[in-house]
Formats: sequence, structure tokens, C-alpha cells
Amino acid sequence: MAVLANDEAWGIVVSGQRRAGKPCAASHLGQCDWVRVVEGLGGRGVRVQTPDEIGPAVEEGFASGLPTLVEVPLTIQGPAECRP
Repeated sequence: MAVLANDEAWGIVVSGQRRAGKPCAASHLGQCDWVRVVEGLGGRGVRVQTPDEIGPAVEEGFASGLPTLVEVPLTIQGPAECRP
């Protein structure tokens, strides 16, 4: 079981680069369909859209008996925001 907070970037790196006044280099990852990746490897992938969906998705993942990824899409915000 894994829960992925997906901001499509190395968010902590983006934040550090911004605080240091440096350009963001090699820290934006772009889109990836992690649900399909996990399913392609024989696991179970779930993408949630609201915070209320996270708990039930985790419980269902444990109950399934399969390696499960719960993807939680996020946006880069606040101090981590940096546009390429």
C-alpha cells in the first residue's frame, strides 16, 4: 500500500530552489498516469479527487490483497510554486 501525493514535481526541491532564488531546474516531472503504471505491473491503482475519498480507498486497497497505489493529485502552491 502506498499513497502518492502527486504534484507532478519534486515539490520539496522546487521549494528549496525558490527559497534560494535559483531557477527551477530538473524539478518538474510532468504528467504520468500512475494508476495505469501500477495496474500494468499487476497491482491496483486508484486516483481520488477529494480528501474524503482517501480513507475508503486505503481501506479497499488493504482489503484487496493486491499491492495498491492511491494517487492524490495536488497542485504546487505557496512557497513551492515555481514555473519553468
